[in-house]
Amino acid sequence: MAPAIALRTRAASARPLRVVASFSIFADLVRCVAGDDATVAPLVGPDADVHVFEPTPADARRVRDADLVVVNGLRFEGWLDRLLDASEFRGRLMVATAGIEPRRRGAAVDPHAWQDLRHARRYVENISDPRLAQRIAAEAGVTVGGTLYSEALSRPGTEADTFLRMFEHNASALAAALGA
Repeated sequence: MAPAIALRTRAASARPLRVVASFSIFADLVRCVAGDDATVAPLVGPDADVHVFEPTPADARRVRDADLVVVNGLRFEGWLDRLLDASEFRGRLMVATAGIEPRRRGAAVDPHAWQDLRHARRYVENISDPRLAQRIAAEAGVTVGGTLYSEALSRPGTEADTFLRMFEHNASALAAALGA
């Protein structure tokens, strides 16, 4: 498992990362991962159906102005390519299903991978991806505050190679990132 990344608290003048999620479930996942470091808005809100969604000019503006767009992939958002083209989006696109083996119905892929809770970890990892966190941090004017180990220990002889050293390391990294 890849370690999670803690972002150092931004300066008061730095703006939060602008994130657009394709629908409400992903917006909630991104909010949980990003906390106050991002403003998150879904394109398809609560009680709406992604399958019949028709983007508006306002949606195109939101996408154009976003730093990051988080989508399911697996051809779930059939309108996505047209929206990205129309909006002239220049930010980062993150496909949350990267690395997920979806269920199949015969030859057809079921794009509703979030319905399997085993995939939730992968979704969150794809959203805490350290390379993405480092790039977003650089673009947003924040610094990566350190590595947090949550799913595995570090290699033997390193900072979090035992259960207790993992907790000590994570507490120290969090305190440093928060300026304590």
